[in-house]
Amino acid sequence: MRGWLAAHPHDRPGAKGAIRQRHRIDSARAKMATSQGGIQGYTGVAAVDRKHQILVDAHAHGTESEQEILLPLVTAIRPLLTKDSRMTADAGYHRDAHLQELAALPVDALIADHAMRKRDDRVATQARHQHKPDPLHNTTHVKQPPAVFQPDNFTYDAEARTCVCPAGKALYRKGKTLVTKGFVSEQCRGAKRDGAPCA
Repeated sequence: MRGWLAAHPHDRPGAKGAIRQRHRIDSARAKMATSQGGIQGYTGVAAVDRKHQILVDAHAHGTESEQEILLPLVTAIRPLLTKDSRMTADAGYHRDAHLQELAALPVDALIADHAMRKRDDRVATQARHQHKPDPLHNTTHVKQPPAVFQPDNFTYDAEARTCVCPAGKALYRKGKTLVTKGFVSEQCRGAKRDGAPCA
């Protein structure tokens, strides 16, 4: 490992300046999230001649994001472009740096922006066709419904010192007031005749 680090002294920066993790055996590939979990691999991008339905160039890069691959691909196909050529790319490539570089080319270049589909009536029903969020990328906590009743489900009468359960039955105070870690609480219980038949 010391020998490998000595041969590769510089960190590999990502597109946004963060350090990109490298694989010891193949330092060009990148860590990627897939539906089967994390893997070490490459992102492949191809340029296609729409009229003739052939690939005119393809690149494999060790990066999880394909955004940074657009300009190297455009550079590679520049000798093939004519004044009648038109390049298109999807919204995943929409960045200011890309727009500025493509604006300097002598051909038309179109990149969809991220809000295009929201403005397009032709895809107004797109939501029903979308996949569920990828669990590898969606890390938001999904709140599960509690398995038991919570305090909010009960109505407490501080003056009478009684509770009403979610089924509307009165619960009666049991024993003395409890103090646990500085919190004052009271115990209530219901009649057996109410609890036994209750769903």
